[in-house]
Amino acid sequence: MLPPWPAAGTNCQDNRYTGPSGQVYKVGEKASFTVSAFHYGNPLHDVEVRCTVRPEKMNPVKEEILTLKKGAVHIDGGTMKQSGFLRCWAYVKVDGKKYNGCGTAAFEPLKIKHTTTMPDDFIEFWDNAKAAAAKIPSMSK
Repeated sequence: MLPPWPAAGTNCQDNRYTGPSGQVYKVGEKASFTVSAFHYGNPLHDVEVRCTVRPEKMNPVKEEILTLKKGAVHIDGGTMKQSGFLRCWAYVKVDGKKYNGCGTAAFEPLKIKHTTTMPDDFIEFWDNAKAAAAKIPSMSK
């Protein structure tokens, strides 16, 4: 019988993570991550892990290949100059299969600003779309 966890995997965790709510960094503070890899729940040693650090949905600002010593490696994630999320992705290949994991550091997320502006006619468009949808009869039984 196979164990309940995956055959292998990676874990990339923001070093400030303290639970479901986590903690946030101030813009300009340095973030760090701990990357580990496992095989049937056991930490892997002397395994190459490719790591990338990038602002969310952006190109990497840091990319390196590291060797796990004692099952984990610490990565300096750098900082952000504006509010947002910094992601650390870790990739490992075990027994011919590729695995990845991701950790995220939040930088003043409540201060994130819109990247686009709402068109002047959006409210009118949305009200018309809702009115048109309301005219479609419900098919519930």
